[in-house]
Amino acid sequence: MKPLTRFTKSRNFDLYMNAAIKLGIPFKYYKTNASIGYFFKNQKRLFMLNNIPGINNYVSSYLALNKYKTKQVFSKANIPHPKAKLFKSNILYKNIFNKIKDLKRPTVVKPLKGFGGDGVYVNLLKDNEIRKSISLARNYYPIVLVEEFIEGEDYRIVVLNNQVIDIVKRIPANVTSDGVNTIENLIRKKNKFRKKYYLQPIKIDFLLKKFIKKQGLTLTSIPPKNITILLRENCNMSSGGDTVRIPLIKVHKDNILMFLKSAEVLGLDFAGIDFITPDISKSYKHIHSGINEMNKSPMPGANYYADLKMNNFVCEEVLKYYFKL
Repeated sequence: MKPLTRFTKSRNFDLYMNAAIKLGIPFKYYKTNASIGYFFKNQKRLFMLNNIPGINNYVSSYLALNKYKTKQVFSKANIPHPKAKLFKSNILYKNIFNKIKDLKRPTVVKPLKGFGGDGVYVNLLKDNEIRKSISLARNYYPIVLVEEFIEGEDYRIVVLNNQVIDIVKRIPANVTSDGVNTIENLIRKKNKFRKKYYLQPIKIDFLLKKFIKKQGLTLTSIPPKNITILLRENCNMSSGGDTVRIPLIKVHKDNILMFLKSAEVLGLDFAGIDFITPDISKSYKHIHSGINEMNKSPMPGANYYADLKMNNFVCEEVLKYYFKL
């Protein structure tokens, strides 16, 4: 396993730079308080800001960034997605619960705009859980969504130029017990490994402690050997999650066509689709599943680190597409 070469403040920008070097594409990096620069070849330039390559147009990017607008477009296009309600910052809590009474519980609370799972709280059943989560989510963006929770596994689908080029399953932060170490020590050991490959650490915080408590565990617990302990409910790599690559042949063709349609109706040439389903080998038409979010600039780290293979082909494909290589 070979870690990426570091150039910038952004791991995802670095992945694009590594791909550019392999493809012989020059790049210019501006040393600012953000990772900004561009790649250039054949009289074309592709600008980058952190993990965002300038491939999609402004309107499509706006639609994908605004989660509620995305849902409105999907409703008209018959694309499966969780039912949701939108709440602005000035609405009273008592009015929120009146408005969400037709939503099935458990629910999810999330900011209207955001990245990397920040401010997202899932699997909420009780009023007080929803109320507290709304307050916390508003720290990230004043307008929030409350939506129905879809039970299933979390997948990231990457679409480029009307083709599905990669699918990975996202697994929440976890550790595997050795029968000797406490959960806290297992987390520290795994974080040392993650740091070696520039992966964000598993944070030991209130949410982690609360989640393992539901499983009858604490940080000082020593589970039996070879038990996998999930540490969070969300699946983001930014909170310590892992990814596993899924061969396209194992994905139902109805789902593939639906993924392509979802990018098309938003006008996205490059998209990351977050899809929740209990079984990706079965058609979305026959099981309860849906697109959780659309991303106008999917972070390539989830694909690069899948199965810890350090495969950078997604960034390579993006650059080859843009520069027509």
